[in-house]
Amino acid sequence: MEKFIDINGITMCYEETGEGKPLILVHGLTGNKDTMAAFPRILGEGRKYIAVDVRGHGKSSKPAAYKLEDHADDIAALIKALGYEKADLLGYSMGSYIALNTGEKYPELIDHLILLASKPNGKTSSVEKIVTDAGYDMATLPQEKMFELILAAALTPESLRKMKSGEMQIDLTALTGVPMTPEEKTAESLSIAGFDLSPDYEKVTCKTLVISCEYDGINPPELGKEIADGIPGAEFVLIKDASHLVPYEQPEALAKAVNDFLAK
Repeated sequence: MEKFIDINGITMCYEETGEGKPLILVHGLTGNKDTMAAFPRILGEGRKYIAVDVRGHGKSSKPAAYKLEDHADDIAALIKALGYEKADLLGYSMGSYIALNTGEKYPELIDHLILLASKPNGKTSSVEKIVTDAGYDMATLPQEKMFELILAAALTPESLRKMKSGEMQIDLTALTGVPMTPEEKTAESLSIAGFDLSPDYEKVTCKTLVISCEYDGINPPELGKEIADGIPGAEFVLIKDASHLVPYEQPEALAKAVNDFLAK
């Protein structure tokens, strides 16, 4: 069920499905809560899934400017506003930067922290780097061209072949979310420009799992391993034969890694 809540001077849109202990799902760059729709199906029943539109995205408020830490403050405020002492938190790609920052600032609110396809720092977003390295401007790049560039980095060669042949179906519209204006894309890019979460690893005291994928061309596995090595007690799982779009490529392996960890 889609809901709205006022927190930290914005209105956040989120959607709840299922019943049980809450698992908050945080989407990646240019996405929204709908881009996380596969996770409840993949992970199964037995918990309440709370997929959010982070500020600047989806149906949530779109300030002219915001920072990575604003997202972390929003997640913490949401947990408190919904009346939970603690929640589990899963962030995917850019959502993992938000989740990690939340774990650093508010570890007392997080039980299990899951960072999927993550990296500790960057001058720009990983997708923006791919776009600019190809000679394009993130703010004006046509969505069709962005799909092409992202898929080349986000799928294994075999998965890309299957998609082109029709053997694998990926809803690209759902994957990238609601189209953003150039101004909204710029605000999004600036929010994570030059971020570095590595100095505060030791502040993460909640249980932490970092999941990387063998052929991820957007956030390579060595970057996830760096995070896992830096956070005290963190676990690291490498999913074989998968790239950045692991929910489509290896859903069963992803479900096992996440569900085994959440059961601890």
